[in-house]
Amino acid sequence: MHHVPKKDMGSKRDKLQMWMDIKATMKPPPIFSPWDEKDEAKLDDLRKMQIKLEDTALGHQTTIEQLKVNASIDKMDLNKLSALEEKVQRAKRIKLDLGT
Repeated sequence: MHHVPKKDMGSKRDKLQMWMDIKATMKPPPIFSPWDEKDEAKLDDLRKMQIKLEDTALGHQTTIEQLKVNASIDKMDLNKLSALEEKVQRAKRIKLDLGT
């Protein structure tokens, strides 16, 4: 309300002190403009926007994880590759059985 970032507020005692300081200075809250048609139009544009998964932080992280998996597979010896292949086949059978 008075432009005090939450991360800088500290403990309850600190918050109370800040509030007492604000009250003592009689500083009014900052002025804000009410929601208008321009704001509503911007919100509508955002709602209509198509956001692809790869354009998000989650999509970026998924890509990184896939690259890590591929790099790990490239470094595996034949025994580890065979064990991984068995796990993949088991996972496929389970998914087929569950119909997912």
